[in-house]
Amino acid sequence: MKLILVSVTLTMSTVIFTSGPVAAQPCCGGMQLVQADPLGDKTGGAQAKPSRVKVIEWQKALKDRGYDPGRVDGSVGLKTRSAIGAFQKYQGLKPTGDCDIETARKLGVRP
Repeated sequence: MKLILVSVTLTMSTVIFTSGPVAAQPCCGGMQLVQADPLGDKTGGAQAKPSRVKVIEWQKALKDRGYDPGRVDGSVGLKTRSAIGAFQKYQGLKPTGDCDIETARKLGVRP
């Protein structure tokens, strides 16, 4: 089942296509739609943004293992995601490009 939701404001219109249920949550003086999780996750599956300190730790660990995360600057850019994905693939993990708990454990850093 596909749900098409069209929301129009004074100067912007948004069309959201989704294959699952959505939930609305308060955000920025209005409402934000998120993918509803049948297991009760209210965030829509989104993870909290990692701190710059954690990202620098990930980048250093990747660089020490021969992966190129780009500049070690605490920013999760394309090169960092690519390096994480390559590391995940080599470790037999699903290459998502996100430093999840299992990836962090294998990398020897905090998730």
